[in-house]
Amino acid sequence: NFEESPEINNLSVFVRNGNKQHLQWGKNTTITGGYIELCESGSSVTIGQECMIGWHISIVATDFHSVLDRKTGQILNGPGNVVIGDNCWLGHGVRLLKNAKLPNNTIVGAETIVTKAFTEEWTALGGNPAKIIKRDVTWNRSIPTEYKKSS
Repeated sequence: NFEESPEINNLSVFVRNGNKQHLQWGKNTTITGGYIELCESGSSVTIGQECMIGWHISIVATDFHSVLDRKTGQILNGPGNVVIGDNCWLGHGVRLLKNAKLPNNTIVGAETIVTKAFTEEWTALGGNPAKIIKRDVTWNRSIPTEYKKSS
């Protein structure tokens, strides 16, 4: 499902190996390029409204292969979901893996790898694996010199 006014450039979406996969794209959310993989039944990617997503983004809601308990054969990894809240900015090369969750108003720095759920809003994340590197921050689509002129 795509809400109104998306701007989508150079995005590949792979849906295979199952059914009931779901992609939700929020109003006025933009992406410059990357890929989304939904490769297991029931997996989903939800992207909120007013997000800005940079180049070479990877959003992957699967591990692709089974991880098994050696003794019992029990599957240890099932399908997962990725959730991006409203008003999030993802920098160049960000990777969001299965079970990643970004609350509203999150900034994710370039090349960051997000592997878990975060709950605190108004933060900047960075690193591998991602961690909070700054609190009480927000962002604007204008470049700094243009933002300075308008404020």
